[in-house]
Amino acid sequence: MKGGLDHIMLKSLSVDGIHTIASVLGQSIALDYFIRQLPCLGSVDVMVELFSNINQEMEKTGHFRLKNKMLLQLVGKANSILEAVILKLKLFDRPEIAWKNANYAQIWEYLRDDFELTNRFGSLHFKLEFVERNIAFFRNILQNRKMHFLDSLIVTLLVVEIFMSIYLNVI
Repeated sequence: MKGGLDHIMLKSLSVDGIHTIASVLGQSIALDYFIRQLPCLGSVDVMVELFSNINQEMEKTGHFRLKNKMLLQLVGKANSILEAVILKLKLFDRPEIAWKNANYAQIWEYLRDDFELTNRFGSLHFKLEFVERNIAFFRNILQNRKMHFLDSLIVTLLVVEIFMSIYLNVI
């Protein structure tokens, strides 16, 4: 095997060699798809930008507008992307032939390095961790708001009950 910029030359053409090359090419294309644009889920960059905008709004005003439903949808998006990359792409799974034959393992490693699959996945994972940290932060704030509302409601009901009790005892 010889490789260089934009090309790889195999000593001989075989189904296993083509399979190994196609496997890495397919993973690279699919990883790019997950990073840039998912029609049903949106892109990771869109989620990162959304949280950046929410954080900027919170920095300026001290408040943010984010519904619990939207937050849960973002959790689902982030988890679906990570699940798809790990389970469907099998990004870290070496093809069977690469386990059996050192030449194909060398091709597989060379192409993974050349297409920077590990670095690109690391970048995706970092962005998803950013999204997950923001989700946890805003979820905590939304839960605290709800708890504060419920606490206030309980106190109000207790006060109403006390006044009703006093009123009924006076009459």
